[in-house]
This record gives sequence, C-alpha cells and structure tokens, in this order.
Amino acid sequence: MNQESKGFDPRESFKKAFDAHRSGDLDVAETIYREILSLQPENAHVIHLLGVIALQKGRAAEACELIEAAIQRDDSQALFHSNLGEALRLLGRLDEAEKCFLTALELQPTYPQALTNLGNALQQQGRQAEAVIRFQQVLDMAGPSADAFSNLGLAQFAAGAIDEAVSTLRKAIELDPHHGEANNNLGAALLEKGEVDAAAFVLEEAVAVDPGSADAWCNLARARFGQYDFNAAEEYARRALELAPGQAKFHLVLGRVLREAGRPNEAESALRRSLELAPDEATSHHMLGTVLIRIGRFEEAEAALKSALALNPELTIAYEVLSQIHRYGIDDLPEIERLEQSAREMDAASPRRMHLEFALANMLDDCKQFDRAFSHLQAGNELKQGQVSFDAADLWRILEDTQRTVDRRLIEQKAPMGSDSEIPILVVGMPRSGTTLVEQILASHPEVSAAGEIGYLNAAARNLARESRLSYPLCLGGLSETVVGGLAAGYLERLEQDRGDARYVTDKRVYNFVHLGLFSMLFPRGRIIHCVRDPLATCFSIYSQNFQEENEFAYDLQQIAEYYRFYRSMMDHWQSVLPDQIFRVSYDELVKSQERVSRDLIAHCGLPWDERCLRPHETSREIGTASVWQVRQPVYADSVARWRRYERHLGPLISALAEHGYVANKA
Repeated sequence: MNQESKGFDPRESFKKAFDAHRSGDLDVAETIYREILSLQPENAHVIHLLGVIALQKGRAAEACELIEAAIQRDDSQALFHSNLGEALRLLGRLDEAEKCFLTALELQPTYPQALTNLGNALQQQGRQAEAVIRFQQVLDMAGPSADAFSNLGLAQFAAGAIDEAVSTLRKAIELDPHHGEANNNLGAALLEKGEVDAAAFVLEEAVAVDPGSADAWCNLARARFGQYDFNAAEEYARRALELAPGQAKFHLVLGRVLREAGRPNEAESALRRSLELAPDEATSHHMLGTVLIRIGRFEEAEAALKSALALNPELTIAYEVLSQIHRYGIDDLPEIERLEQSAREMDAASPRRMHLEFALANMLDDCKQFDRAFSHLQAGNELKQGQVSFDAADLWRILEDTQRTVDRRLIEQKAPMGSDSEIPILVVGMPRSGTTLVEQILASHPEVSAAGEIGYLNAAARNLARESRLSYPLCLGGLSETVVGGLAAGYLERLEQDRGDARYVTDKRVYNFVHLGLFSMLFPRGRIIHCVRDPLATCFSIYSQNFQEENEFAYDLQQIAEYYRFYRSMMDHWQSVLPDQIFRVSYDELVKSQERVSRDLIAHCGLPWDERCLRPHETSREIGTASVWQVRQPVYADSVARWRRYERHLGPLISALAEHGYVANKA
C-alpha cells in the first residue's frame, strides 16, 4: 500500500512544508519536502526548494547540485536560475553566477531580485560601475525601498562616488531609520569624507540595530579613532574581532589604534596577525613599517615598506614614509626619474600624487638636487593645502583674549586650587623646533618617563568652553576649586599610564603653548620647557613635512610665518606672566654645545646629572612624531641651516618673518 493510499496528500504536505519554510523552521520544511520528493521524484519545484534550504543553511555546493537538478527538469523558471546564480556566487564562481542571473532576466526582464543578485556579483568582481547601473535599474523597476537604496549606495561607495553614495544611503535611512546595513555603509562613506562625528552617530545606530555586525563595530572603532578616543576605538575593534577573528582588516584597524595609543609592541602583534591572515595586504605591511619606525627598528621597517610597494606600487604613502628613513644617492636617480614620471601621470588632485611629491622632495634633497626637490615640495604642499582649512582669525582672537584675561593675577588666584605635584613636565614650542630631541634627552634620565604627545589639556579646554558656554580662554576666569582639582587629578591619572617608577613624566604636545595659563593653574609647581630654534630653520622644516594631522597652517609659506608670529606673541605673553616656570632651550645651542645645554636642562628639573643624557639616540622608547629618524641618530648639526640650500625659493617666508623682526639666527 503506497503513502497516498494511507492518506498522504502531497498538496497539503507541500503547504505545510512551505509554511514551515516561510516561518524559518528549515528542518521541518526539509523533512516534508523530502517526503514529497520520495513520491514525486521529478517535482522540480520541490527539488529547487530543497536547494534553497541548503543555501540558507550554508551548504552552497549541495544547493548547486539540487537547483541544477531542478533546472534539468524545468528550465523555464527565472527563480531557479537566479537562486542557482546566488549559490554559485557564494562559492566564488562569479562568471557562472553572472550567466545564471542574465538567464533569469531573459526569462523575466522585470525580476528585481535577479537584478540585485547580478549587481552583487558584479560588485564582487570589482565591476562597480556596472553594479551601480544594475542597482539603479532595481529602483527604476521596483520603486524606492531601503534595501534598494542601500545596495545602490554601497556600489556607489565602492566605485569611488562618495558624495553620491552618502546621498543615496541617506535616502535608505529616511525610509528605514533602523536599517543596520545602510547605517553601517553610510558611516563608512562619511569616514571616507572625513566627517568623523557624523559617521560615529550613524554607526552607533548600526551596532544598536545589529550588534552582531562585526563590520559595523570595526567602522565604529575607526570613527572613535578619528575622534582620538583610543580606549573606545580599541574596545570596538576587539568586539569586531570577537565576532570575526579571522578578518585581517579588523586586526589591521586594531593595530592602527594601538599604534596611536602608544602601545607599539601590541600594535606589531596585531599587524603581524593581520598579515598571517592576508599576507598580500599592502596596507598592513605599510602600517607595520610605521610601527617599526616608532620603536627604532629601521631595517625591518624598510623591508616592510618595500613589501607594501611591491604588492601595491600605487600605495605612494609608503614611498613617503620610506623616504624619511632611507638615504638616497646618485645611483637612485633612475628610479627617482621613474617616480617623477608617475607623478606627472597622476590626477593632480589625487592624495596618491601628494604623497609621492613629498617623497620625491626628500629623495632629491638626499641627492643634493635642491631645485628639483623644491619643485616637488611646493607641489606636495599645494596639494595638501587643498585638503585643509586654516583660519588665522581664530588664533588672533585666542591671543587677544589670553593677553586680556589670563594674567598673573588670575593665575595666582586659581593656582592654590591646583595640585602641588611636580610630576608633569610640559615640552612646548613650534613643530620641528627640537621638542622631540629635548624630550628624548629627558627620557634618557632614569627618573623621567616620556609620554609623548598627550591631548589632555586641549580636550580639557574644549570641554570647559562647552560646559561654561564661554569661549576659551575666557572660561578660565570662572573655574571653581572642584573643577581645577578634578582636571589636575585627571591629568595625573593620565600621566600614571606612562610613569612607572619615574619621578617626572613629560608631555610633548607642542601646541600646549596655548594652554600654559591653564597648566600653571593646575600645577603651579609643574615645569615648562620652551624649545626655540632659528625662525627660518623652524618654518622651512615645517614646510618640508607632510603632517598626519593638525598643522593646517603648515602648507603655505606665508601662513607658516603668520602662525610663527602668533606663537611668538603667545610665548612673549607667558614669559611675562610665568617667568619662573618656563625654561628656554635653544636647539641651535644644543647641537653646538650638547653637554652644557643638557646639563642645564637636567639641573633645571632638579635631577642629578646622568651620562646617559648625552646619548639620547640609545634610549629605547616609542616615538610618534616626524622627528623619529633624526632622534635615533647621535645629536648632529646638519639640519641647523638646511633652509639655506633653498633660500632662493623662500622669499615669501623670509619677507614675512623679517616684517615682524624675526630673522635668521636671532631666535
């Protein structure tokens, strides 16, 4: 007696199976489908649905076999061909998948899912422009939907049309504010545009909607990194890795965060893990090179950077970093000429060209081809200036408010509220004025630990202004004892991270010269080391450097001169207000009389002399500034008058400095 005679009804069974399938009960559905198939072995629809379940359970190879069997029995169903294509796509058989999707569209030209699947396959093949066309067709055919806008936006983003992607993804979120994928992709696009705060906002929504999205956690880590919140960035990068430990890019992001958090050994481990998972990822080799530079392992760093360039010659930032640690000579001129030709062929607005221009300037400077070097230096600075915005008016407002309100009377009024700790030593000055070398000399003493550049005072200033609703530094007049004490305690807590057994900890964020009034209120017994250098040497050295962040003034000679005037005016004010707290160190005197100046510096800090302070290049620690290569060498005077090699090109700088009485060798 067969099953049908026992009351088995295939139609009723199919309805039960299909209802279970639709509700997500795949095991029940699969069992019933197989029962039906045992009675109707040629039922193409049931075979196809078994293939769909295999696909949903991650068994793509089995899905291919089943759906192909269904097509052999009935090749007129667009749905069959589309789902076979999706199984092939997941197996990486993209050419075959594309043919299946096209067949589905021949059978049913108005089939949105086949178009969507085709767009995904094209995207996976790197054919982003074609994917954009297909996803746009989905919208034209099926009308607006959050999913369709999300797919189109992602394709636009991958094709490099960032502004269009942002606009499209915002449309997706307007239709569905809790669309996790659209929020994640919008966050990634906003990060690409440098809109970090906006990116963080939508990425918070992305992880709230889909806390299992490792990619969203990774992008949120990148956003927090861009906001200098390294603790949160590390936490979110590690969450991404908990969800997907085999993703090389997540280890890369963690490595970058740890590098900037001043933990180079951990950063190296994360980056090496990234390379174990994806040994051909050029960006990871480049990032590893930058970490190895910071800890003084230059030969390994050079090898890592060369590996990056071998894998991706278009990663021109690696050339720029390599040019800072490798010394070029006449034998390298053919390679330099090849890179010059490459630069000429690049889009004038491309960041790749900017990095290559700065690299060529360094290479040709090594080769003593100074006029050629300057032409590239000027080109690099012009390209970088187009990416930043410098507003001098705000500087002069800060100076005027500081001179008018943060005087000796106010500091003496607030100082008793501060800490009596002598732990912090500020090292301030213009960039490229010798601050890294001075910090390295101090760090060579066993009783001093170097924390590098800490953004605590700057963050405190922003928070005070926001909470008081008064601009900085006007908000300092209303500081209470509770606020002063809390800020001092918070700063000391931050310094403890780097202190160890040391008596003092240095903070070498050069722009703290704006905050010396606030610092002296928090730490009336704290020390301030002011590094000075010949004005032209300082300003030209700034112009020679492509900084990673801040320094918006640094890419135009006249703007550099104006910023230098602001800095000198600010320091003149502090010198009159805090004459006993500021100790001046001249870089030019230091390189000429290293021992005398070093002894004076150490004595000013109340420390016994230690001979190791004469060998700062031997002190092992992480250094994160542009001076990392120089400070690993014995103290030398070669750079003191480097600007003279380029004097004929520096007319605007020389004139602007002279106009205000700042001339060479009279710092």
